Amino acid sequence: MSLSDTINIYAQIADLKEIDYRNTLTIVALLELLEEKGFISRNQLAERMGVLDQLPALAVDPVSATGANPHSELKNASP
Repeated sequence: MSLSDTINIYAQIADLKEIDYRNTLTIVALLELLEEKGFISRNQLAERMGVLDQLPALAVDPVSATGANPHSELKNASP
C-alpha cells in the first residue's frame, strides 16, 4: 500500500467520524425535542431500543419485526 493510499484511508476515516458525530448530534436533538414535547418518554425509548437491539443485524423493518407500528404511539400522544 502506498503512502497516498494510506493517507486517503485516514482521510476517509476522518470523514466518517464527522458524519457519525453529526448523525449522533441530530438524533440526540430530535429525541430531546420529542421528549420535551411529550411525544415519547425515556422509558418508551429505552424499551424500543431494547427490542431493536435484539433483532438480527439484517432486520431493518421494525414494523414486521415487532408486530407493531413504531409510530402509533406518536399519533396517539397529546402535545
